[in-house]
Amino acid sequence: MTRAILVAAAVVCCLTHCVGPARAADETVSPALVCEVQDAIRFREAAWTPAKCERVADAVNATASPMDVAGICVNESDMRERVIAWHGPNVADVGIMGVRCILGTDHRCTNGPAKGFTIAQLQKAETNIRVGAAILATKGSVGAYNSGTPSIGAAYEARISVLVAALSGMTIEPKRIKGIRLRKLLEQIAAAVRRGRNG
Repeated sequence: MTRAILVAAAVVCCLTHCVGPARAADETVSPALVCEVQDAIRFREAAWTPAKCERVADAVNATASPMDVAGICVNESDMRERVIAWHGPNVADVGIMGVRCILGTDHRCTNGPAKGFTIAQLQKAETNIRVGAAILATKGSVGAYNSGTPSIGAAYEARISVLVAALSGMTIEPKRIKGIRLRKLLEQIAAAVRRGRNG
């Protein structure tokens, strides 16, 4: 059994052990949730101001699936807008949604909805979310957003689903989740959601 299938099975199994009120994937994301979660999971990036959180929430809520987009932001970047993951001299995944950019000779992206943007432009969360949402719409499903095969797509979609559940305030039992990074994210998100409710 491939690792992707095992991850998908573990996440789906976890979803059967989640408790608490479920929220629809298309519900809006509040600026307070953005601030709480970004502050909880950020790594080597300053906490966002309330005004920044409001702009990011507005960008997320302007998409067709705000909660899915929020889950992708958490998964792809730990909500860091300036992150860049290079995959060669001219290919990088950039920003909060990990938007793929294939650079041309003019140092602008040449691919899909990212075409014409610079890396610096894609490092602005609001712009990155608009481009990422366009990619998501083009791909047609969360599983296809960042995958090359059906099994990887299924595992990716399951991972985003569990992150959306956590962002929605469902209680997840981290012990049932395989993967240290995902368990840590779920614990951090749960603490952030609790702080938001109590604050």
